[in-house]
Amino acid sequence: MDMGGRRIFGYRHAIVARDQVFLHEGISPLSWIGIASQTGWVSLSQGKSESAADCIQRLCEVFVGAVPTLLEGLSHDLPEPEVRAWRSTFTIKHHRKNGFTVLLIESAELRDAFRNKASWEVPTSIIPEGLRQVDSRFAIVQDPSYTRESSDALAMRPAYRHLRIESTG
Repeated sequence: MDMGGRRIFGYRHAIVARDQVFLHEGISPLSWIGIASQTGWVSLSQGKSESAADCIQRLCEVFVGAVPTLLEGLSHDLPEPEVRAWRSTFTIKHHRKNGFTVLLIESAELRDAFRNKASWEVPTSIIPEGLRQVDSRFAIVQDPSYTRESSDALAMRPAYRHLRIESTG
């Protein structure tokens, strides 16, 4: 579910073999008929929120019900990706309502590694409370020997599981 940007909300699925290995992404009712990769609602009449939510629930039920048939007979022996150690400094740009914080990447080398992106989103819960103010600077360390323990499902995603936040001063 996407509840930001130009639309009120958007909806799509992905089938993933393991983290960052997509068998197919952007699966949605509009993509089923060849129109778009994400089904979205740009406007919603007042009082129609509940019926829109029911529609999305039915669409999800159809897709999730079809997944076992779609995956029947498929398997993989893909290894888990190697976790590389690195350390870089970031600055908090702003917080999103979806539990993520947008960080400015200060290192040109890391921006290159992130495909020339100037920002990166991380779960807010991995940032110590004393460092969560906008414009705070800190280092993020990706340490293969560190594994996060958290009840926050966002923080336990493979992309964030080995990250530690350290104060820069």
